[in-house]
Formats: sequence, C-alpha cells, structure tokens
Amino acid sequence: LVRSAIRKASARGQKLIYALARKEECTILNYGEHPEEALPSCEDAYNVFLAAGNKSAAADALRNIADTQGTLGRFQEAIETYGQAQNLLEGLGEHNKIGAVFNNMAIGYENMGNLDRAEHLYRSAEVEFGQAGDVNNQFTVTGNIADILYLRGNLAGADKLYQEALRIAASADITEPYLLYRLADLDLTRGRVQDAHRLAQQAVSVYQASQGTYQYLSAAMRVLGEVLEAQGDLTGARAQFEQSLAIAEKIGSVFNAAESREELAILAIEENHPEQAEASLRNAIAAFEKEKSDPDSSSAYTL
Repeated sequence: LVRSAIRKASARGQKLIYALARKEECTILNYGEHPEEALPSCEDAYNVFLAAGNKSAAADALRNIADTQGTLGRFQEAIETYGQAQNLLEGLGEHNKIGAVFNNMAIGYENMGNLDRAEHLYRSAEVEFGQAGDVNNQFTVTGNIADILYLRGNLAGADKLYQEALRIAASADITEPYLLYRLADLDLTRGRVQDAHRLAQQAVSVYQASQGTYQYLSAAMRVLGEVLEAQGDLTGARAQFEQSLAIAEKIGSVFNAAESREELAILAIEENHPEQAEASLRNAIAAFEKEKSDPDSSSAYTL
C-alpha cells in the first residue's frame, strides 16, 4: 500500500505526499527483516521535507534514520543524528516529537553504558510526553526509566516502575511485550523463575504474532533462553539463543547478534565446552568495542 502511494504521488508530482509515503516505508523497513534497506527511504523523505521548508517532518525523517542506525547497532552515529533532529525541532513546540527524540537518543546512551545521560534524557522525554498528553509514550518512557534503575541494581524501584508502566498500558488496552520481557528479566534476577518464564514466553508470543519488530523479538528470545537455562533446560535455552542469533544476523543487527553469541558462550561453559565459548566471546567483544558498549564488553571480558 505504501509503495503504491509512492508511485502515485511521484507520477502526480505530489512531493509532500511522496515524502510522507517514503517516511512510512522507512519505518516499516526498519522494523522488518531488512532494516538496512530503510535508510535510502528515510534520506529521500528528509531531503524533500527540508527542501519544502517543513522542519517538523524533516525532523521525523531524521529520527527514523537514527532509529535505523540504532537497530543496526550504530549507537554513536544514531545519537548524532538524533541531535540534528532535535536542532530542527527547536522552538516549534512539538512536545511529542521532541520527547520521542529524547527517548530514543537515551536508548543509545544506555546501550553505551552512560546511564546518567540516558536517565536525564528519559526524564526530559517524560516531561515532553506529559505536556503532549501522550499516554502511549508515557508508559514506554516509564519502562525505560525502570531499565536504568534495574541496571543500577535498584530492583525494587525498577519493579515498581515496570508495574506502573504495565498499568498505564492496560488502561489504554495495550499489551506491551517489551515491558513483559524486561519484567521477566527482573523476575529472573530476583529468583522468581516461574513468573519470569510466563512473562518471557508471553512477550515472545506477542512479537511472533505481530510479525515485526524483529530486534525486540531477538531480545525477548534471549531472556526466555536465560529462563530456560536457569530451569536446567539447556536444549531449550540453546534453541532460543540460536533463533535469537539467526534473527539478529538476518536483520543485520550486529549488537543483538553479539549479545546472542555471549549467551551461547555462557551455555557452552555450562556444557563444559570452554573452547567453543572463547571463540564466541572474542567475536562478541569485537562487536561491543566497535560500538563502544562498555557494559557488554566488560561482561564478555569477565566471561
């Protein structure tokens, strides 16, 4: 449908409608099986909007470019692109769009281990979404702040915010699988293995049914694999990690692939095959260091 709109708008010389369709195509590709194909669509849309003087729409296209760079694990590059989008939105009063830029930029900083900067941006995004009255993004950013508390070891605080985010989502009649697998990860850390299994399985099922957001499906499968590993089902765990790796490699997400290799290495150590583990870990370390992901590099070196 979107490509039909692109063809029709192009034939009629309707440049802004063409750019809107290209931007939508970019979003769809970013969350599909081939996110690397999204960038030309985003860039085309950005150039048309900018030439027309539509800063708000041009910023949307830039944010989509940065989202795709993040999907591909190019976090520093994504942060710089989000900064360009933020500059375009300056003074326009677009609270929802500025909030989205802050939130997504924070994800890049979080993946690189800069938790202070990430939390500051998440809380700034929370303010912007509140001013815009955007309930959907409010539960998203609440869950993201919970991630920061979790990474700092504040498990009770993280649990409280995840539950709050789930309540906000439920009030909007939304099942948010990201919150489910993040809460599953927290439950596993606290020893609530059965709860973790239920939540992780539910998240994987929702993502599989949606046939999209493949990078999140890959991450949810890793959490489910960790739960199965904790329950002693090493065969089931390996199946989840290998599927997670296959998805990450298919969509070109170097970062997700490296995290899956790290999980397979942990499993290899448990199965008394350290020589297999070392090869996977050295591969993962190279990817983590390239993207300046210090927390992941640290855990891989420790292993």
